[in-house]
Amino acid sequence: MIIQLNIARARGLECRLARFDKAKTIHTEVTELIAERTARRRRIETYLKELRNREPLTEFRETDWLAMVDYVTVHSKDDIRVTFKDGTEIKA
Repeated sequence: MIIQLNIARARGLECRLARFDKAKTIHTEVTELIAERTARRRRIETYLKELRNREPLTEFRETDWLAMVDYVTVHSKDDIRVTFKDGTEIKA
């Protein structure tokens, strides 16, 4: 009877340890994701603050283009995509 009780306790402990390890892994992943998104938010807020302090665009300025656009992808004559540095993509 005591042996069976010890076996049951050991199995219960193994299950709890497995659940703890899984929860710890998920916690680490979520914590890293929060840190990445917080950093991205700060970059975007800083960028928007800089944009608000600039005078309105009345003509093309290469510095603004380079500050905002990451790359342009041409899929076809009718499908050109502009990807901004914040990850936003628009069809031009």
